[in-house]
Amino acid sequence: IVTQMHGLGLKLWQRWAFLLAYVGAALVVYSDRGWAQLNEIIRIPAIDYLLVFGIAGIIWVGMKVVGLFNRNKSENTAVTGD
Repeated sequence: IVTQMHGLGLKLWQRWAFLLAYVGAALVVYSDRGWAQLNEIIRIPAIDYLLVFGIAGIIWVGMKVVGLFNRNKSENTAVTGD
């Protein structure tokens, strides 16, 4: 929420309110679950970002492969006149 809220055009006091609510909720949750689990605050978003970049990379490679096939097809058509 701390990163996504910047795209909403919120006022400064609203952004601070979101941040304070997030910190307050984290304190409540991890005081019950145990402070050893606090690494989830960093670990889970990091995994999300890695997956997003990984999927984007797979899509990019797929687009490059399709582009190579399309380029070869158009070159063959130009040479043979088909």
